[in-house]
Amino acid sequence: MLGKLTVYKNRIVYYYRDGKKTLRYATGVTLKNPVNFQNGKLSKNEIDFAKKNMKILSVGKRIDGIIMQYIGNNNGLKPEVDYIKRELEKPEDSQIKSILELFAEFYEDVQKKTKYGTYKMYKLLRNSLEKFVNTTGKKNITQIDYDFISSFEDFLSGYSNATVVKRITQFKRFVKWLIKKDYSVDKRVLEYEMATKRLSSDTIIVFEEDEIIKLSELSLSGHQERVRDVMLFLIMTGIRYSDLNQINNHQVKNGVLEIFATKTNEKCEIPLNVTANDILLKYHYKISLMAEQVFNRSIKEILRQKDICNYDIQKDFKRNNFTKYIIKKKYDLISSKVGRASFISHLIKQKCSLNQIMRATGHKQLQVVMSYMRRFGEKDNSFTKGLEIENLKKLSI
Repeated sequence: MLGKLTVYKNRIVYYYRDGKKTLRYATGVTLKNPVNFQNGKLSKNEIDFAKKNMKILSVGKRIDGIIMQYIGNNNGLKPEVDYIKRELEKPEDSQIKSILELFAEFYEDVQKKTKYGTYKMYKLLRNSLEKFVNTTGKKNITQIDYDFISSFEDFLSGYSNATVVKRITQFKRFVKWLIKKDYSVDKRVLEYEMATKRLSSDTIIVFEEDEIIKLSELSLSGHQERVRDVMLFLIMTGIRYSDLNQINNHQVKNGVLEIFATKTNEKCEIPLNVTANDILLKYHYKISLMAEQVFNRSIKEILRQKDICNYDIQKDFKRNNFTKYIIKKKYDLISSKVGRASFISHLIKQKCSLNQIMRATGHKQLQVVMSYMRRFGEKDNSFTKGLEIENLKKLSI
């Protein structure tokens, strides 16, 4: 929240200050014991705590929306208290359910019908949708139209192509759900064609073997040394950056790291090579102590400084009916995700079975690994004469 929910004279209020004036907007919830309100919500010790928490959250989100919309329309300037008060005096349309209220119902349905990894992706969509709604002020389902989804795609443009495609596809599923529930929504939204397309398989970025060797041989210290070691560990194990923090010594059994992926909750069994094992021991299993964004910036800088991956890569993607090509230095395209891609690509080159690779990465969908196989697998021309069976007797004709 841009302000904060706090207790004032045994009442929970939304507190906001513009530098001169103070807003204490009552949420309508009064406490018998202020101790029951901590970290922006009521504890179970308060009577009807769940119902009251919904009321508190509703007020908080409404004021946050007013502030966010003002900031978005006024080049980042925060609104004065008097402006917020005037907006709060305007009546809300109680007959029209908000987009976020209905998405909460949809999300509940998704949780019941899908696996953990799938409904977690819808949680990420909810977060993006909430930011978009609060920024634009488009809160009611009657405002979901062709322009809404187009603006939402533009809003997501800071994410990768694949992420934008996922979010818009999931949003369309939410719209389908609304239509099935007989809510009034512009059905043309389902016909919307995204400007953003998935990157072609040819643009999978990986570390080549000589680049991995050069990286490992660098003489570094402090923060840069740790960043390099983390990158090497990601390459040697294929785990996601988000899983680094859950590693401990109890998860290594007979040279195999066994973890449940945070993203999918699937078990991964990763044989550790000497490099990966040495890195675990070096940092006492506490490998990464930095945010992923910090890591990504740092690894790019190291590669640039040390003249590794210093050559042009053509990155292509499709927008509408044309293909756009971007030329970038390879080091600018390196991120934590490249570690996982490199792990898979080198296992394929080593002719590991798909089953072994999927057991290590936690992939359950064969087509994901097959996209790497098509890109990095050897082209085998041995099957040119049909099936050959040794000592098969020739038939008489």
